[in-house]
Amino acid sequence: MSVFISWSSQDDTSLEVARALHRWLPCVLGSKVDIFMSDEILPGQRWLANLTDRLEQCSAGILCVTDRNQRAPWLNFEAGALGKLVSQSYVCPYLFGMSASRLISPLSQFNACEANEDGTRRLLRSLEAACDIETDLDSFERRFRKWWPDLDADLSAIHSRRRLRRRRKTRYSYEVLTRIKNDIDALLDEGFGAEYIGKFPAFMGDICNCLAKAKKELWIACDYADYGAFSANKRYREYRELIRTILDSHHPEPHLRMLVLADPQKHVTAQFGNPESNVRPWKEGREPQFKKALDKFAEFCRDTGIHVPTLEEIRETPQRFFDCMKTFGEREFEQIYGKIQKENFGRIHDVPMPLFLWIADNTMAVFSVQCFGDNFSEHGFVTYNKSLIETLRSFWNELNENCRR
Repeated sequence: MSVFISWSSQDDTSLEVARALHRWLPCVLGSKVDIFMSDEILPGQRWLANLTDRLEQCSAGILCVTDRNQRAPWLNFEAGALGKLVSQSYVCPYLFGMSASRLISPLSQFNACEANEDGTRRLLRSLEAACDIETDLDSFERRFRKWWPDLDADLSAIHSRRRLRRRRKTRYSYEVLTRIKNDIDALLDEGFGAEYIGKFPAFMGDICNCLAKAKKELWIACDYADYGAFSANKRYREYRELIRTILDSHHPEPHLRMLVLADPQKHVTAQFGNPESNVRPWKEGREPQFKKALDKFAEFCRDTGIHVPTLEEIRETPQRFFDCMKTFGEREFEQIYGKIQKENFGRIHDVPMPLFLWIADNTMAVFSVQCFGDNFSEHGFVTYNKSLIETLRSFWNELNENCRR
C-alpha cells in the first residue's frame, strides 16, 4: 500500500507542507504504508516513467494546495493522473491557508480537507480506508490525539515562516511601488501631458482605443481579467473582442502581457466593505444605479448559465454578488485568456495595486487611480507623454517582478 504526496514548486509553502506530512504519516499509519513524494526519485533515473510507475501503485493521493499554487500545471497534471488511477474518493486536496470554497476547477472535483485538526482527522480516516487499515474509532482517536500535536506544531511553524516571507516581500514591494507612484504624481504635478478622462466606467472607450492602437506590445495591469464586465458590459464586449483578436492572431505582434490580482475579493472588500455585513453600494441613494447595472449584467449573462442574483437576494446575502462575479470571471478567463503564454500572465499577491494600467507600445497609456472609502471612485487619465509612459511601464515591471518572486 502506498500514498503519494503531490506538491508544486510554484509555492515553497506547498513543499514544506508535503514534507511535514511525509514525516508525520508513517507515525500514524505504520511502516506497512509507503509514503512517496516525487523528489525521492534519484538523479539519473527516468523521472517521468518512474513517477508514472509509482502513481499506478498508489492507494491514495494527497495534493498539497495553497492559494498560490492551485493553478500550477504540474500539480494539476499529477491530480489528473491520480484521478485516473485511484478511486476519486481517495484523492484529497489538503488545503493550507485557504478554505474549500476558494478551490477552483479541476481540483474542486475532489473532496478537499483543510490543514487543521478536523480536516486532518478526515484525511487520515480516508487514507486508512484506502489502505485497508481497519481500526475501531476509539483506537483511531487515541492514535490521532497522540500524534496530531507534532503535525500541528510543524504547520504552525510553516504559517509563521510564510507570514514572515510575505511581510518582507510586501514591505519591499510596497516601498518600490510607493516610490514609483510618487514619481507619477510628480510628473502629473509638473503638467506632463496627462488628460483627465472621467470616472469609471466613462473611460472604457479610451481603454479600447488604447488596445486598438497597440502595434508591437500591450501591457495591462488591473484587478480583474474581465475588467468592466459588470459596470460597462457594452464596452466590455468591445474590450473582450480586442483582446480575443490579439490572442487569436497568428502574428507575433502585438505582444500581450497581463497582470491581475490573485485575490480580487480583497480589492472588492476594500471598495465595498465586508460583504457579509456591509451593503452600502446598494443603499444610501445608490440602489437605483446598482439595480440598473445588475439588470444589464443579468441580460449579458443570460446565455452563459450563470445565475445573477436579484437585488433582494443580494440584500439577504451580499456574498452572492461576489460569488457570481467570481464565477463569471473564471469563465471569461478560461474562454478568452487560455491562449496567453504563462510567462506573459501573472497574478499579483499581497501588494497594493494603486494604479490600473493599459499601455500601447511607447505611444499611449490609459491609467486609473482608485479612491477607496465610503464614496469609492476610480478616476481615469490618458497620456501620450513618453516620460510618463516610461514611468508607468516601470510600475508594471515592478508588479511583474512581484509575481515571479
